[in-house]
Amino acid sequence: TTAHSCPMAGFYEPRATSHEPRPSKATSELRGRQAPLIPIERKRIMTKEEHVRHLLEDPVYAIMGNEELCLGRSNMDVAKELIAAGVTIIQYREKHKKWRAKYEEAKAIAQLCHDHDVTFIMNDSTDLAIACGADGIHVGQDDAPAQIVRQLAGPDVFIGVSTNTVDEMKQALADGADYVGFGPMFPTQSKKDADEVVTPEAKEYALKFDLPVVGWREQARKTGGTHHGQSFPGTGKPESG
Repeated sequence: TTAHSCPMAGFYEPRATSHEPRPSKATSELRGRQAPLIPIERKRIMTKEEHVRHLLEDPVYAIMGNEELCLGRSNMDVAKELIAAGVTIIQYREKHKKWRAKYEEAKAIAQLCHDHDVTFIMNDSTDLAIACGADGIHVGQDDAPAQIVRQLAGPDVFIGVSTNTVDEMKQALADGADYVGFGPMFPTQSKKDADEVVTPEAKEYALKFDLPVVGWREQARKTGGTHHGQSFPGTGKPESG
């Protein structure tokens, strides 16, 4: 996989070469006619390395879970639309429901994702991730560190950590994270406790970072409740096979 410039603050998004990902139709606002969802035959469980490659090769990392922003649709409806649009990596971030309701919903969405060879990531909740069979777990700076999540979830789950500064990226690497979320790239209205927009120095460091990096940007008002990140390679990016 090689990289090319994208118009997001000097960052990069991946370009496929010999290792071709499934084509994504979701790179511009998830508009247009949706293809019908037809479950694929899942012959085996994807490895952690394959999920990380998904993250690197799909230009959209979708974050969903706030139905107040979903224009009357359920989280399951949004997940179906994302998959129909070609998204291959979805993070479930639901902050407004109780544990059992989130478990039932996340379990159903995880199964939907697995039926279509889509990576499913749980936000924050390690116990929910384990219970619903998530492929990955994404934690913030106020959640359990990656090394504790690894002890609880095991070696096969891939783990991401939200970062905003150089020190936070360094700590995520030291704790054994598989990738970092980096941002916000722009001011956001969808998260009340969001950090300040990242500094130019932190951006420069992220471009040379030893782990894959996903740059967060808000799209809630345009796509009806989802957000997306754009990935760009650090020096630890897997080689194309």
